[in-house]
Amino acid sequence: MVAPGGYATDGVTGGVRSDPSPLYDDLRDALSAYVASADFGDPAAAGRAILELADTPTPPLRIFFGTQGYPMLQQVYADRLKTWEAWQDLATEAM
Repeated sequence: MVAPGGYATDGVTGGVRSDPSPLYDDLRDALSAYVASADFGDPAAAGRAILELADTPTPPLRIFFGTQGYPMLQQVYADRLKTWEAWQDLATEAM
């Protein structure tokens, strides 16, 4: 499974938009700040990487393309491991 990050395409600018709701101003501002700072990849590079994966005899079950996914998920998985460790005694009792 390929989990792609953001890519430099016209996906955002090519869509149809409704009038913005002021309820989402903070979210839009946060998203705009993120987009301004993010490193978006080249879609052609993703295509080349997929072809390389297809030719690999032992590809990973899951791979994160781009620069956004891995750093974010490092923290998510660290948090999960911390929770599982905290509850390991109870989990072991369930055997």
